[in-house]
Amino acid sequence: MKFTIAKTSFLDAISIGASMSGKNKTLPMHSQAKITIKDGSLTISSFDGEVAITKRVFGVEATGDATFCVEPREIVTLVKSIRDEVLTFAVDEHTFVVKHRKGKAEFAVFSADEFASPVVDESNITLKVSAETLFMFLIGAKEYVANDSLRPILNGIWVYVEDGVFGVAATDSVKLFNDYCAHDYSGEYTGAVLSGKATNVLLSMINGYSEVELSFSDKNIVATVDDARLVARRIEGRYPNFKAVIPQGFKTQITIDKEELCDSLSRIMLTASKANMCVKMTKKPMAVTIESRDLDFSKKAEETCECESDNTEMVIGTHGGNLQTAIRSIASNRIDFLFVDANRPIVLHDAENVNRTVMVMPLMLS
Repeated sequence: MKFTIAKTSFLDAISIGASMSGKNKTLPMHSQAKITIKDGSLTISSFDGEVAITKRVFGVEATGDATFCVEPREIVTLVKSIRDEVLTFAVDEHTFVVKHRKGKAEFAVFSADEFASPVVDESNITLKVSAETLFMFLIGAKEYVANDSLRPILNGIWVYVEDGVFGVAATDSVKLFNDYCAHDYSGEYTGAVLSGKATNVLLSMINGYSEVELSFSDKNIVATVDDARLVARRIEGRYPNFKAVIPQGFKTQITIDKEELCDSLSRIMLTASKANMCVKMTKKPMAVTIESRDLDFSKKAEETCECESDNTEMVIGTHGGNLQTAIRSIASNRIDFLFVDANRPIVLHDAENVNRTVMVMPLMLS
């Protein structure tokens, strides 16, 4: 059987549809991707035992239907190097042939009967959300995901819904991210944890689409757009009540220019102790002073930034790297810092997006 397809369409399908092949190093069967040619379309699927992805493209001219498996890595590298705009492929029981104007290349074919597929149970909740909104949420939350073997529930992004709200949260116990938007969902608070691996695949899958359908079941999260589908095994466990750790009733706050603060903090971090990366923030009337020091190497730095604030004075320490991550999560040029006291977390709000909350834990100053 032969088929012809545009190079860009084939690469679009295989880059997403085969993205999970080879991820599982312990089971060689997961190194393969399944290709199905039917009704003028090409569908590529891959599965690593935890995350499955399927991508479909149209515009295929074929002499028949076929379903087979290949190991896609070398094929992707080959196709990217070919300058032809349209590619011709041939497949039989044993060989997959890529033909182009300079020659051809042959790859082994494997039976599709042995291709592993995920078990998808019946969904409890199905809802549609803006793909652009979900993309922005996941991009913001990615840097807050933990890598904790003792608490795997934190090694992913909590995607949740409650009455009138759709949102995401992520935390590694020292910093926290939460963003949400209004939604027409009506029901109890529920959600699931999306693993870091599944998050990366989902980001590539939904980019450029207007809407994505999410389904939550006891074992899986399923995301669907027009021509792609992701099935991810949800991380088991109960996600912590992140809302309970966000302080309320702040004693004081400052509003500061993001660019000015980022510039100062990047310079301050050059002299911070490598042991704890601690920076000291001293809030004064209409100004905040940022300091760092490394006593072992006789280094220190201090800068003052203008801000909008009241006359309350406060001194608090925090991890400079975590603070930089939190600042990058704020989209607008003005950031609101909210303080309770030196022993409570620092909360950052986006001045233009009141739904986004970022939090960093303090460090004890010696």
